[in-house]
Amino acid sequence: MNSLQQKQYFVNVFFLFLFCLCLFLFPKKTEAGSNEIKTSEALSKAERFTVRVNSTVKIPYSDDKYGSSTAAAFLVDKEQGIILTNAHVARRSPAKITVSFKNTRRIKAKQAYIDTRLDLAILKINPQLVPKNAMEAQLLCEGKVRIGTEVAAFGHPWKMDFTATRGIVSGKRYRSDSEVIQTDTPLNPGNSGGALITTNDGKVIGINAAGIKSGNSEGMGFAVPASHA
Repeated sequence: MNSLQQKQYFVNVFFLFLFCLCLFLFPKKTEAGSNEIKTSEALSKAERFTVRVNSTVKIPYSDDKYGSSTAAAFLVDKEQGIILTNAHVARRSPAKITVSFKNTRRIKAKQAYIDTRLDLAILKINPQLVPKNAMEAQLLCEGKVRIGTEVAAFGHPWKMDFTATRGIVSGKRYRSDSEVIQTDTPLNPGNSGGALITTNDGKVIGINAAGIKSGNSEGMGFAVPASHA
């Protein structure tokens, strides 16, 4: 091996060493790892637009009941202080309602719109009281949500504040002439009114409305499609 060949040999070894070093220092992200990062980012967004709703009714009528309840909702317009939730969360009767973002004090809210047929409600708060780090939820209103889409429900199940559960879109159903999204995502008391988001990008596809719990059923939850809002 002459000097030129030796030089070329050491150059090749050097570049091979650099290549191996780069693989070690900057490993290629696996698909599973990439999905975990996307899910974490999506839930981080949900944490910033989700609120806890406390409502109290003293003079109930229709299907309302006397007393207080805790549920979820989410911010859709930061400049106007508009929050979206279920009608059965905002109550049909005149109610005292407060909302709170994570790690903040309660803010007075008022009923701006109630649709008992679709189980949708709009709450209004003073926009100046919206935390600076709060963000608006992005509603996925166009296109069809495919069965099997991975989703997460964000809310306050059993008063476990700002908690996420995961599942998939199981199908679409019609109840009382209204379209609903069926999911196997666990929905418990405190999830109502919260966002059902895609774990891929954190967009809201539905408003969690109800979960069926009985000895003969498991993983039966329903959400109002975001397109209805």
